[in-house]
Amino acid sequence: MTSPASRVFLGLSALMWLPYGLLCLARPSFLEGTAGVAAINTTGTVELGAMYGGLQIAIGVLCARRTLLQLSKEGRRLMS
Repeated sequence: MTSPASRVFLGLSALMWLPYGLLCLARPSFLEGTAGVAAINTTGTVELGAMYGGLQIAIGVLCARRTLLQLSKEGRRLMS
């Protein structure tokens, strides 16, 4: 069994990482102003979107998946 604090932490992490990753994937130029990282050509833009956006999305999905798994286990335990 996991603590409620871990569920809250993972849920909030998912809510932060997923939108940030989607933004980085959709608009890699966003990173220039926030992280000081800029692409000088199309290949660099694609690379920034894939690396920054993809990584943050993956972290967010993992956090969301674990949160939902914990909630479903808790629900099954309460139902039985």
